[in-house]
Amino acid sequence: MYERTDRLASLARELAATFIRDEANATPLITVTGADVSSDLKRATILVSVFPEAQEARALIFLTRKRSDFRDFVKKQTRLKEIPTFDF
Repeated sequence: MYERTDRLASLARELAATFIRDEANATPLITVTGADVSSDLKRATILVSVFPEAQEARALIFLTRKRSDFRDFVKKQTRLKEIPTFDF
């Protein structure tokens, strides 16, 4: 089971980096640092760092607003039967 969660975490991390690169503007710089997936594969948390730190709140608002768009992006890019619910 750990292999599946690790593979999904790796996939989510890569897709999140691509999505953020394409959707976010250059300021602030948002970097995906990891992903945590629940053992039942229904929830995933994408971990990010923001530079400058003063822009962190604004970046999190942007990411929270784009959660459903990110989920749609994952649906289009993968063949997963069940797409997890994402949080940043």
